[in-house]
Amino acid sequence: MKCQRLVLTNYQRLFRRTFLSNVNTNNVTINNNPGLYGYMLGSEFKAQPKLLQLFHSVQAETSSSIVHFCSGSIVCHRGSGLLAKLISRLGGAPPPMKKGSVYVEIQQSIDGQEEIWTRTFVDDNDKNNKKTAFRFQTIQYLKDDHLIEIIGNSLSPIKMQFVFKIQAVYNNSKTNECIGFDHILKSVHLSFGNSRRFLIKLPKVLQPLAHGETRIDLSDSKSWNLKVELFAPNLKIFSWFMNDKRRFIGGYEGHINRFSKSQIQQLYHLQQQSQQDHPIMILGGFGLFGARIASALLAENYRVIVVSRKNHPVVYLKILQQAQKHSKDKNNNKNNLQILLFDVNQLNELSLNIERSKSKIVINCCGPFQSKTAREYRIAHICLQNLVHYIDLADSREFIINFTKQTNMNAHAKEAQICMVTGASTVPGLSTTVIAELNEKYFHSIDTIEIGISPGNETSRSLATIQSILSGVGKPLKFLNLTVYGWQSLKQAKDQFHVKLNNNHRRFLSAVDVPDLDLLPLLYPTIKSVEFRAGLELDILHLGLWLCSWFVRAGLIQDLSYYSKLMKYISELSIFTKFGSDRGGMFVQIRGTDINTKRDIQVIWQIYAGSGDGPQIPATAAVILVDKILTRKNNQTDSTLKSGAYACVNLFTIEEYMSKLRSYDIEANVRIDMI
Repeated sequence: MKCQRLVLTNYQRLFRRTFLSNVNTNNVTINNNPGLYGYMLGSEFKAQPKLLQLFHSVQAETSSSIVHFCSGSIVCHRGSGLLAKLISRLGGAPPPMKKGSVYVEIQQSIDGQEEIWTRTFVDDNDKNNKKTAFRFQTIQYLKDDHLIEIIGNSLSPIKMQFVFKIQAVYNNSKTNECIGFDHILKSVHLSFGNSRRFLIKLPKVLQPLAHGETRIDLSDSKSWNLKVELFAPNLKIFSWFMNDKRRFIGGYEGHINRFSKSQIQQLYHLQQQSQQDHPIMILGGFGLFGARIASALLAENYRVIVVSRKNHPVVYLKILQQAQKHSKDKNNNKNNLQILLFDVNQLNELSLNIERSKSKIVINCCGPFQSKTAREYRIAHICLQNLVHYIDLADSREFIINFTKQTNMNAHAKEAQICMVTGASTVPGLSTTVIAELNEKYFHSIDTIEIGISPGNETSRSLATIQSILSGVGKPLKFLNLTVYGWQSLKQAKDQFHVKLNNNHRRFLSAVDVPDLDLLPLLYPTIKSVEFRAGLELDILHLGLWLCSWFVRAGLIQDLSYYSKLMKYISELSIFTKFGSDRGGMFVQIRGTDINTKRDIQVIWQIYAGSGDGPQIPATAAVILVDKILTRKNNQTDSTLKSGAYACVNLFTIEEYMSKLRSYDIEANVRIDMI
């Protein structure tokens, strides 16, 4: 299935620049503007069900536009015959799907005269589980008491402009209650692009027939059903060519039951009673790790606010699907997820949204944390000013070490009884926990520590993660007193990884700069060697990056992270993606003297992730910390989470970590060898 999207004309771009604004679902003063459909229905708009009134009216605080969302289930149909398929493609209609999800973004101009509807369809029965999205965008505007909808394939310069009359529909009972409205087609025009001046009206005999229905769900009045159908012109030649007396081209029908507008959620109590009255805000919540954290928190019935600069409907739907899949309560309410669209680097806007949303915790997933801007800790300071707890997924050695040296921030956090935790990820969060427990159980003293990570080639990769890795390639770093270079010190992992990975082949590993290289010598003063390496499953990709590291080391390339997008594009080419697997893993190998016999001993802790679940491992630390923060009482309940600003070192147990991962294809074990 190919993604399609209408190419924005200059007019549309102007519309977006003029009207597109942040999504704010928490503090909106209702404007009396009834919106496009309110103008169309006139006095009958007040007779519409309250849900439809709230959804279509323009609700704003300022003279900007409103962007809001709805989603639900969908079934798409396609007529039989080549002609039906051809017309459907030319019209940009969605492909057939027996069970799908739809996500609709509506941009409303403040005067209520115009709207842009972007519908994203995702096939839930996609056998390849790629969840490829199909986008269908239309422009709706008001003209001469009619609703005009511009429809057409993104590749076609010719568009069709359907002229509809919106008609209220009443049930047949004695109450004569209004239950929705219909789109009644009046005429069809052809236009070049989205032009509104030069239109060619089709003769009635050549006009396709279209009909749309919107009906409130009478069982609960908290959702509605929709139906859209398109038929070829009423000519026998079309019936003959299409081998269908109805001349059916295509259409879809669905059920909309999730809404972003706070007035709808509050009126109908759509937000399920969650574990906390205050939501968890995730910055970069549509990213690789942010989306994983969001779905895990939703599965535990937390309210979540995802913050992103851009809207990502497919990721939104995937978050909901993953939350449903891993939730103990399969009836978990999906309206606990909200979206805010703004740039977190606009600190005033960030502070305002934290205050308005009454967020309790902010989780910062906006990497890479190697940048100079990140090291200024602006987001952490904004959280401290708003007296909200702060967690980040930093993996930068410099970022985390300097974070722990922020004495003023630490003092203010202690005074305000706020937890500010950096490095809630695989390193140093999980790695230091594993080493602490193995040391206590098996070792009298530790001599060497070696950590390795290798994800599967089919596992999702984010641009921020690639930037983080590439920023250190070819640059000097310290393995204790030994100077090495990023993505060099090449070696092959023999039997350190889990047996499920070893059955594949030995994976290459190279040196990577991580905070553990500074933190572990402070925790274990007798240590003689600390090494951290990471690797790619495909040898050609790993060795190619190793080759590039020499260009950086020689000074021919200043910083490889400048080419992150290119590197990501290359790694995702089909020539590479069809090889490898969705299996990855991590190991922590410790050597020292046995706690009982004082003999030399080697202990290897191994964790394996299959089915592409590898990114859930680094995402889990933040989920555990959310639980711990929200169960603190008077700073005494959980001694591991004291107030202040500090690194995520020994803040949980391996058992706590693995208990969060039981519903995933992830397992861990320990191997002990006497040397």
